[in-house]
Amino acid sequence: MMYPLVDTHTHLYYTDEEGKLDYSKDIDQVIARAKDAEVGFLLLPNIDAESYPKMMALCKRYSRLCLPMIGLHPTDVGKDWEDQLDFLQSELREDPAQFVAIGEIGLDYHWDLQYKDAMRSAFFRQLDWALEYNLPVSVHSRDAEDETIDILSEYDARGLCGSLHSFGGNEQQLQRALNECPNFMIGINGVITFKNNSTDMYRKFLPIERVLIETDSPFLSPVPHRGKRNEPANLHYIVTKLSEIYDIDIPRVRAQLFANSIKMFNLHAQIVQ
Repeated sequence: MMYPLVDTHTHLYYTDEEGKLDYSKDIDQVIARAKDAEVGFLLLPNIDAESYPKMMALCKRYSRLCLPMIGLHPTDVGKDWEDQLDFLQSELREDPAQFVAIGEIGLDYHWDLQYKDAMRSAFFRQLDWALEYNLPVSVHSRDAEDETIDILSEYDARGLCGSLHSFGGNEQQLQRALNECPNFMIGINGVITFKNNSTDMYRKFLPIERVLIETDSPFLSPVPHRGKRNEPANLHYIVTKLSEIYDIDIPRVRAQLFANSIKMFNLHAQIVQ
């Protein structure tokens, strides 16, 4: 038996002015290709108040396949961040059971640091939501890995679990995350297929029992589609690469990844519906 694939992080509601990464014109075809590629679940992280209705409309349109998260992305923390969180929190309170996680949340020190303090405050507030509603988190961290691990280790000790989405840390940071955040898994995407990306640290230190796969669509397309718009059907390139890294056949890799996803995002109820 080949277990379904789970894209644990995909922005299929994404639109852009140029249309190069836009899904609005061909979402039915994107979904059809995902189903043909045996993708069973698409987990959609929210970005801000503006993206929320687009995401929820897509989840309603493709119910039981597209499942929503709720959160404020760190790079979208601005002068109205408190109003944004108030809106999202009100939506969360209304029906927390419809969300599979709090996300996409975290810290991003790569770009503008004008709202760094607000970013940290927003992160803590949303981590508290996750504890309150017993939901996992999908965590974004860029140029902030050590601080992120420091924070998550404290919340992990309080029972929080989640995914370190699109993990970009070094070997030492990977070991820290695995050891200090035992309730967290590591999100692996198309970057693992890039020629300049070292896979040694995954082979040495990351048990496959701690791996989640994601596309982060429309970004980070795997080889051989690097540079093009990404989509969930491309998950199989990541699975193939993981099979090579761990020297495990693809059916067993898929079985383990499916078990990891079901466990982390509590998808059991979706399966039995």
